[in-house]
Amino acid sequence: MKKYSNNESNKILLYICVSIIILAGSTYWNKINTETDLKFGFVTDLEYGYKNNVGNKLPKDSPDALEKAVTFFNEKFNPEIVIMGGDMVESSLSKKKTTIEQFEKINAIFSKLETRREYVFGNHDLRDLNKEELRDMLAMNDNHSYIDLGDWRFVLMDTNFKIDGSDFGPDYYVNGYVSKAEFEWLEDVLNTEKPTIIFSHHSSIPSKIDGELVSNFKNLSNGIDVHNFFKKYKNLVLVISGHEPGYRFENVEGINYLIVGNIATSQALVNFVSLEAKYNKCTKKAKIIIEKHGEYAQKFEIEKKIGKLNLWLK
Repeated sequence: MKKYSNNESNKILLYICVSIIILAGSTYWNKINTETDLKFGFVTDLEYGYKNNVGNKLPKDSPDALEKAVTFFNEKFNPEIVIMGGDMVESSLSKKKTTIEQFEKINAIFSKLETRREYVFGNHDLRDLNKEELRDMLAMNDNHSYIDLGDWRFVLMDTNFKIDGSDFGPDYYVNGYVSKAEFEWLEDVLNTEKPTIIFSHHSSIPSKIDGELVSNFKNLSNGIDVHNFFKKYKNLVLVISGHEPGYRFENVEGINYLIVGNIATSQALVNFVSLEAKYNKCTKKAKIIIEKHGEYAQKFEIEKKIGKLNLWLK
């Protein structure tokens, strides 16, 4: 057996130690530099009905538009979950029996998704039905919910209340409201370190009048209160809604708002979004890649750091 001098032994030991340090450092760097990935989709405002058009909306075209969105999710995107943003039926001046039939037809198409499906209520959904009837039809356990998927928290809120805090019901139209009880529920579920996305039908995006932010009354009567409430939560990365017929993205005082709009209008057919959420537990950087499909298609990303650097990952 070859014998090494003390000097040679020290060099060998140093080489081994340096190799271990480099290997450990490389392994640790790869670990802290890793992003997790989560795909999801959002479709909203189908407003299915038997009329050819209601303003610029195309109620009879929404089943075909939804079929195309479902096909994209199943065959090309393969998301973890798809959220329905409400207003599945148009239901203005229709009989309850007709509304139920239209719900069943449009939800049968949505149910072709080969992944998890969830719902939020829209104001059109509640023109002939109450929330209990809607829950039964869509197999929902509650009017609101939250879901932890991977590193992310998805919050599905209910914006369908009257100003006195009671539920929307038949014959109540258009703008939403967030009740005191819903605020209390939100306060609890938003108390998390996870990067969070909120889904709602009505958006709390404010309007600006004479340089002052105020509620957008076509959306939420108390929208500015909801907006100011959301500002407390640094982990809130995106608020996704429908209700408005058009599509827009806007950052207001640090809150990222995405309004997706109707799936079928004279301006935009097969209008929906696919999204990819990425998160780095070390850097605390959350990123969402948003792709808008249909007319005026576009793809962009948003980033938000939701905490301090964490170098002590296990």
